[in-house]
Amino acid sequence: MIRLLVLIAVLLVSVWLGLMIAASPGYVLVTYQHWVVETSLWFGLLALLVGFSVFYLMVRILIGLFGARHRLSQWMQQRREHKAQRLTQKGLQELAEGRWRKAEKHLMKAVDHTHAPLINYLAAANAAQAEGNVSRRDEYLHQALYCSENSEIAVGLTQAQLQLEQAQLEQSLATLEHLHHIAPSHKHVMNLLQRVAVQLQDWHRVFDLLPALRKYKVLDQQALLMLETQAYNVVFKDSIRKASQDEVIYSWKKLPKHMHRNIDCIIAYTQALLRHGMHKDSEKLLRSAINHDWNAKLIRQYAKVQSPKPAKQLATAEGWLSKYPDDANLLIALGQLCLHNKLWGKAQRYFETALAKAPSVEILKDLGQVYEQLGYQDKAMDCYKKGLALAIV
Repeated sequence: MIRLLVLIAVLLVSVWLGLMIAASPGYVLVTYQHWVVETSLWFGLLALLVGFSVFYLMVRILIGLFGARHRLSQWMQQRREHKAQRLTQKGLQELAEGRWRKAEKHLMKAVDHTHAPLINYLAAANAAQAEGNVSRRDEYLHQALYCSENSEIAVGLTQAQLQLEQAQLEQSLATLEHLHHIAPSHKHVMNLLQRVAVQLQDWHRVFDLLPALRKYKVLDQQALLMLETQAYNVVFKDSIRKASQDEVIYSWKKLPKHMHRNIDCIIAYTQALLRHGMHKDSEKLLRSAINHDWNAKLIRQYAKVQSPKPAKQLATAEGWLSKYPDDANLLIALGQLCLHNKLWGKAQRYFETALAKAPSVEILKDLGQVYEQLGYQDKAMDCYKKGLALAIV
């Protein structure tokens, strides 16, 4: 019904326009230089309408052509991106499967059209190193550094880890030092840094890192304590090796309190004290340490002290014998104390007992000296011969 009404209306308008054109055709004159165009008004209007329609149609065609080109470009770009995504996934899978060459090839083939080229470069660097090509690894890492913003930490950590795996410890340390400078609170950087420093036996670097390791809780308490003990041992020993008496005492006081019970630190400290003739202080510290923690190293160190009260020192050591009668190290220490104090008979008994429990070159040498002092030259020579034979074996 509506269509019929519209059709009737169109017919009526058409009839009316026809009558108007027939009754009053109008006149249009257009001149331009020597050109003259004459036509009726209605034909001119129709020509304008047709011209505008043609112009509009041409514009729409051009827009459509350019739009099609853009859509084609978008389609091709999406196709390249999808292909790059597939290649990246394939390369990562091959990397995990240990197919290094194929992984590297597919990862680098996709790198120009992937949304995350950093991942491709880092994974390709891993593959290149696994193939044994360090120069190509470094080239990928260099390109990764500039392929995206804020990638320095990711690239640096990968580089340091790969250098560590390749036993390039000095290079890995330098890389991690730089990362620690730009990211001082990064826990993984600190953990790798302390690992590399330990492998390099750079205990002074570990020592400098301890406050940060403790502050940011990079290691559990037990691991941190073990690392701290090793670092303090080395740094403390180095600090007192050629130090003056006052410097030795100052370094000891600077140690954390719990390190004052560390056996290696006690040994190093008392050795330094003995070099400066501080036998009384050494004897006191060693006696306290031995009473607190029975240890062979401490016992042997105690025997090296020449106390101003030798009888009291010997009595102290003999007091321990009642508790540890079969301790060979204590027997050796007692023999050496008697040797220092020229108690040849006692020294002989202690050394002979120790020799029966645990024969050693040291005991045979000391016992030989005692026999010489007692005038037993044959026994002394026999001890020296046995000691030499034992040393050769």
